[in-house]
Amino acid sequence: MNPKRKPDIYWSRYKGKIVTETGYAFNETGSVIWELCDGSRTIEDIAAILANRFDIAKETAEEDVEEFIEEAKNLELILL
Repeated sequence: MNPKRKPDIYWSRYKGKIVTETGYAFNETGSVIWELCDGSRTIEDIAAILANRFDIAKETAEEDVEEFIEEAKNLELILL
């Protein structure tokens, strides 16, 4: 499964964090996950990058990514 940002969702970086046109603002971790959701990476790939970047356990990163993806999917921001 390769999550991908919906192409019709406009977003920008503001003070180091991602903000969408619909008013969602992501924390630092969420912002990294969002940028990595380009359709070319699996959830496992994204988790590995996150674990390396933030020096956290891969299992923790996988939980964070799965939680973010599920919430973003429910908000109709991500395609799976």
